[in-house]
Amino acid sequence: MTKSHMFGLNSDLHLVENFKLISIISQLLKTESPVHQDYVKALITQRLGIARIGNRIESKFNEVFVLGQKEGQWLSRQGFIWRHNQNIEKVRDRSHLAEKFRQIEWIAPEEIQFTLKEIVKQAGSIDKTDLMKAAILTLNGGVRLTEGIRYVIEKEVTKLVLSRLFIMADDIIRLNK
Repeated sequence: MTKSHMFGLNSDLHLVENFKLISIISQLLKTESPVHQDYVKALITQRLGIARIGNRIESKFNEVFVLGQKEGQWLSRQGFIWRHNQNIEKVRDRSHLAEKFRQIEWIAPEEIQFTLKEIVKQAGSIDKTDLMKAAILTLNGGVRLTEGIRYVIEKEVTKLVLSRLFIMADDIIRLNK
């Protein structure tokens, strides 16, 4: 199957009927959810061999994201698309994905928090830096803990401390029993 005919679409993506794109995104949500809207755009355009997302394609996606939610196909929160009544129950392994698709910003905050809680639960107590390294290894196959990644994960650690789910003393974190 040629790239231009994957999903039954062609590279004139801005001309595709909305219902076709909604259907493709709904199928994607069955195996991958929550997903970031930018991840969806990148995945679909890459599979169609589209090198750059121009204004017309960007507008098409934005229209479809809004319409899909209006039609009840999915829920949108903070740039992420979720299946209805979905809870995070396990950490998705992204290590098989190309690095482009493993961006920390494309992982829902709820999934990052779930991962952090699981690691702390298993460890009993853990140093904050070790927790962040373990989280990035678990979430996407272990890229280095860059400043950007550290910032995103640390924000979720802070939320868990402020919500009193985690107790932190001298950078050692444990669950609040």
